[in-house]
Amino acid sequence: MIVWVSALVALVAGTSDVQGTDIDLCARMCPSSQSQCPTPCQPCPSCPSCPAVHCPTLPPIPPCPVPPIHLNCPTTPCICPACPPPPKCNAPPQVIPRGYTTVPGFGTYKLYPDKMKWLDANLTCAHDGGYLVIPNSLDELYYLLTLMADNGIRFIHVGFQDIHHENAFLTALDQPMDAIQRTLWGDSEPDGGRDNNCVYLHVDKRRLMDEPCKDAEAFVCEISHT
Repeated sequence: MIVWVSALVALVAGTSDVQGTDIDLCARMCPSSQSQCPTPCQPCPSCPSCPAVHCPTLPPIPPCPVPPIHLNCPTTPCICPACPPPPKCNAPPQVIPRGYTTVPGFGTYKLYPDKMKWLDANLTCAHDGGYLVIPNSLDELYYLLTLMADNGIRFIHVGFQDIHHENAFLTALDQPMDAIQRTLWGDSEPDGGRDNNCVYLHVDKRRLMDEPCKDAEAFVCEISHT
């Protein structure tokens, strides 16, 4: 009987030592404001890290998150990397629609021989990414006259109109007609009053003339270089 009691006491004492060892180990692994950690031990949560940054497309970097108070994480501050200067991207080459020809010193043009009203012609040019041709010099006007003569065309719409304000001619890009462009008018032009609010080029008179916008003519579209 004495031997059995001694063995039982020793067994209980040994169990107590093992539990104490587990609690000490847990306290070392998971520092906490509590008196002891739960059993069994759980891995400590990772301390928050700086937010991911994908430069240079994201907005300004947000502040680094603050670690939870109940964790004894390292107090080393987060250092969020700054984005490098954005790269200088080369613009993709301009794609010229089918049928357009680039004339060095002037622009990129396409002749439409089928007749349309001025507004419809300008809309057709817009679908190509352009506008009704806007001659900016006498040399460019002569190029257009040559193009017309070579294709047997007497009239073409050009990109000027005063639809909204009489005699305040605007280009197809809504810019006022400049001093050089005004030298391209024919004699006594514009002379049509409120009825002639659009402009065409006459191959025989070799100058700009005003006309009713409802008149159907051939036309030339122009695309700007970027």
